Amino acid sequence: MKQHTKTLAYTALLLALGLALPRALHIFGQDAGQLFLPLHLPVLVAGLALGAVPGGVLGAVLPALSFALSGMPPPPLLWFMTAEMLAYGLAAGLYRRQCRLPLWAALPLVQLSGRAAEALVLLLAGGLLHMQGVPPAMLVLTSLAKGLPGIAAQWVLVPLLVKALEKIERGKT
Repeated sequence: MKQHTKTLAYTALLLALGLALPRALHIFGQDAGQLFLPLHLPVLVAGLALGAVPGGVLGAVLPALSFALSGMPPPPLLWFMTAEMLAYGLAAGLYRRQCRLPLWAALPLVQLSGRAAEALVLLLAGGLLHMQGVPPAMLVLTSLAKGLPGIAAQWVLVPLLVKALEKIERGKT
């Protein structure tokens, strides 16, 4: 199978995973998504294993598709999450493929990049809408603190999934 077709197939598989995971986690309550960050996992894997374009595309479309199917993430958060997920996917591919960083070094940088993109969009939205109140940095820190279980899970699951996908890609199943 040609490389482009394989990448497309793996991206579609990760898209399906990204749509199924939040639904599965919602049996534990509405806050489970904010705790375990289910949309982040497939985007991180796509960017790190497949590159910036598949990761970025998945990061850009997954929140909107998830919202269309389940109403989550809700509209105010949808725009901020889309920016964050797009940054995750692009940064993951760039750090891993272009900068050739090892997985253990790329993952925390990618996580920081996504949070920085989210903070930037929050800052821009606050300025454009003349919003007063909680500063964007506080919103990002609150989001970060609430998502610590998901971040910890990412440090375990993302390397395992990336390595498994790369092993399959090389044909050593």
